[in-house]
Amino acid sequence: MTFFSNYLWISFFYGFSGFFTAICNISIMVYIAHIIPAKIKGKALGIIVTGNGFAIIFAGFLVPYIDSSFLASSWKVNWIIFAILTILIAFYSKYGLKQHDIKQQQTEQNELPLKLLKSSKFYKISFLYLIFGITYVVYVTFFVTASIEKYDISSFQSGYFWSILGFMSLFSGPVFGYLADKIGVYKTLIIIYCFQTIANAILALDLSSNFLFISAVLFGVTAWAIPALITLLSSQEFGAKNTVKVFSLATLIFAFGQVIGPIGAGYIYDIKNDFSNVFLICAILTLTGTIFSFIFSLKQKKV
Repeated sequence: MTFFSNYLWISFFYGFSGFFTAICNISIMVYIAHIIPAKIKGKALGIIVTGNGFAIIFAGFLVPYIDSSFLASSWKVNWIIFAILTILIAFYSKYGLKQHDIKQQQTEQNELPLKLLKSSKFYKISFLYLIFGITYVVYVTFFVTASIEKYDISSFQSGYFWSILGFMSLFSGPVFGYLADKIGVYKTLIIIYCFQTIANAILALDLSSNFLFISAVLFGVTAWAIPALITLLSSQEFGAKNTVKVFSLATLIFAFGQVIGPIGAGYIYDIKNDFSNVFLICAILTLTGTIFSFIFSLKQKKV
């Protein structure tokens, strides 16, 4: 992406990077699921996903600095920096991380993907992850634009709310990961989806702009918890040996939600010329996630 200027080539490599970014995310989450004891696995996965928040903060400072320093070629400089960082991380992954002990998994059955697809537990996990895929990408994509349009606030003010969201996201993984270890994943998902329902409903209703702060806090504090909990749930329901298969297939469904979410939101906005209906639908979806998380929690096995 640094050395090409043709749009098609840049698009190809951007898609290429996105493909392997998804693989990296799955690998990291599954690696933690393998090496961490079950009783603290939720907390460990939660701490890991705070890396997302710190990375966003780092990029938020780095990219504007490079833009102001290198002007026309700044985007190329940014990408070469990220390329170097990626290479360093790859070497660290190869030589700095320990291999997990496979002895603890010898009693587990290594199930085939097609067999997993016949399991109702897989569809429970995937359904909840799909809801997150649709709603979170709509929120993070349109939050700033909707805030500016609906409340006629400045881009600086909307950026302030976005910063709050980013800061609060640092706490989402550890807090809800710890909670999942104590009360169970599905019960924790009830709380998360309830918070996200309120966050979306605030943007759907005609409330004071002061409520944007509440929306940003509630969404931010739950933002990165769900991927960690889906990984934990995959490990609990199917065993560490099958976690990678289940989480990979669930991520595929999650990615489908990421695709249809913005497309659907854009289509609704074009028809209504208003974001209220977009966030109302998101609130209904997250409320559905709350209800089904409660239903699934009634039959969750103890770990």
